[in-house]
Amino acid sequence: MARRDARGQHRVSDNALAVSSGTGTAFEPSGRFHHIFDPATGASAAALTEAAVIAPRAMTADALATAICVVGEERAADLLAEYPGTRTIVTRLDGTRFEISRR
Repeated sequence: MARRDARGQHRVSDNALAVSSGTGTAFEPSGRFHHIFDPATGASAAALTEAAVIAPRAMTADALATAICVVGEERAADLLAEYPGTRTIVTRLDGTRFEISRR
């Protein structure tokens, strides 16, 4: 279960949290080229700044966080639909955040 408090922080119990972002491992100073690749283009994923996923299992959360970074906000709900009890908080390129749930 995850609960959000007034500061936007999330408490997670009996679930896993994984966060994926290209900002940690950049290949050059601007951060535009990083370690999360879009297999359709071969380029670094550029749809989102980061994706945090809360899921019943750590392996699922980790895989979904990376996949959502690649496919973007528009397709995140489609991915989550296959995994009950999951949700994601995505950070857009402009810094705004959006939550998508699959209960």
